[in-house]
Amino acid sequence: MLNRRTFLMGSLLVSVEKFCQSQQITPQNVTTSSIVPPYLMKGQNYEIAPRISLNAHHYQFQIITTWGVLPADGLNQLRVRLYEMDCVRMAMEERWQLQSVQGAFDSLEKTPVGALMIIRDPIGTIIRTPLGLKKLVEQRFNEADRRAGGSTRRELAAKLGCDPETTNPLLSRMLDEISTRSRVGKIAARIGMSVAVPGLGLLALNTDIKKNVTAYLPSEINDSLNKQLQQAGVARGIREQFLSNLSFTTTEKLYFIEYLKMLDGVSGRFSLIESAASAINDTQALAVLEETAHLVSLHRKEPLTEIRFVGLTIFKRKQGPQIVVASVDYLSPTADVGSMARVIKQNTTNQAVELHIMGHCSPEAKEFLTKSNITVKDNLRDPFSVPGIKEKIPETNKAE
Repeated sequence: MLNRRTFLMGSLLVSVEKFCQSQQITPQNVTTSSIVPPYLMKGQNYEIAPRISLNAHHYQFQIITTWGVLPADGLNQLRVRLYEMDCVRMAMEERWQLQSVQGAFDSLEKTPVGALMIIRDPIGTIIRTPLGLKKLVEQRFNEADRRAGGSTRRELAAKLGCDPETTNPLLSRMLDEISTRSRVGKIAARIGMSVAVPGLGLLALNTDIKKNVTAYLPSEINDSLNKQLQQAGVARGIREQFLSNLSFTTTEKLYFIEYLKMLDGVSGRFSLIESAASAINDTQALAVLEETAHLVSLHRKEPLTEIRFVGLTIFKRKQGPQIVVASVDYLSPTADVGSMARVIKQNTTNQAVELHIMGHCSPEAKEFLTKSNITVKDNLRDPFSVPGIKEKIPETNKAE
């Protein structure tokens, strides 16, 4: 069976058409500035490098910060990283704690080797534990607890509007330092939703998620989610694989469950948990959230009748074609596109199929898929933006 890792990493070896390339080629004339609005290209403490590359159908960005280069794997993660850099900005603008914030980064600047290690290996450096521990579900829950930190750190994250389990090494270090040196109660809370997960516009302001992440440890929240999923009939193995998956933060898991609730009554909706459980990194976790949010949007327009996960997410309506969703930035003509087409046709025999690509599809890949009787709809995302960051309009323009 084609799974998320196989599709996104291109590891399945199959014989496909000659158009398939051995390496992914970044589309011509695509630069950071052609995707990201000018007002987000440079901030108080960062600048996005102009050139991008492509890996596993996701654009690769480099965010140049005062403290080092922070990579962003895909547009979804870029949105999250820029949001987090704005959280850093907010904290540094709090004069009463400026010394604490600066202290968090002074140690990085004084130890450049350590700084580079943290930037390049954020998850491993922040929550590094013996490999043997990672094999046990309970200890993976505890690992999430360590990543989230104590109640003061979680309260600080909530006030800044960021995820306490952030894998951004700069923000994580800042949370660590400020929560031990300063009085969190003085911070003015960010207004609006916390974190920058895909599909956030589908949710009304959900203060319960924010309160729960602040008040309870990830292991306690996981216990509650485990009971909910057990009552819903989700198999134990899939539940544990999803809940112990560190590719998702606890906050992201709670949003994912909220999306599932919006699909109430749709047969097979909990098969999406298998999709989430198979995510192997942050980028794939964000892809699951974006794909699920897209299903919710479609369901609101015209009710879905069935959802299946066969390595790709396939869903039905009462009428019309079956639909497959793929959260990628640019679908280039690689061997895994042929694998994807084969799996789609095997699971949608003699039925019309639409492939919804959240980003763009290359002309070559679109031609191949069309010849396989798969209709492609791409560019389904809203224009790139970051929650809470708006373009500053000059006063002279406002008057007009």
